[in-house]
Amino acid sequence: MRKNNSKERRIEKQKKINKSLDTFYSEDQKQQEMQEKRRKNVQDVEMEIFEHLKEHTKKILKKK
Repeated sequence: MRKNNSKERRIEKQKKINKSLDTFYSEDQKQQEMQEKRRKNVQDVEMEIFEHLKEHTKKILKKK
């Protein structure tokens, strides 16, 4: 049996044609986006810590 690779070929061809959006960003926009990503990452970690502490506090209060 012969495998049909036409779909894969089209995808590869499109990858070569399409450019990354990063090439259209200015340096300021890149920096701003990186800052936003870092800020979001920090917020996510803070929320995980908060949820963990909240659950831990509930367990402690139930024991008493």
